[in-house]
Amino acid sequence: MVVTKPGYGIVSEAILNDTAVLYTDRGNFREQPLLEEALRLYTRSLKLDHQSLLDGSWAPYLESLMAQPRPEKEISAGGEVVAAERLAGFCL
Repeated sequence: MVVTKPGYGIVSEAILNDTAVLYTDRGNFREQPLLEEALRLYTRSLKLDHQSLLDGSWAPYLESLMAQPRPEKEISAGGEVVAAERLAGFCL
């Protein structure tokens, strides 16, 4: 499990590694809705409100997060192989 604010790196790593994510709002970050949707679809995740983050009231959130079932949707890894094959095609 990881406690974080959603960003491209942490969201992709959590999805790839089947890691539960407890996250809080980033504020004025345009991509947040997209990243939250990815978390919802592809990994166990729960949003922690800002006040609970600051006052340390995490226990109910952690319990709820860990009780979630794994999502049904998956994203396959291996994009680096696809990219390498496409790049190699330009060299022939």
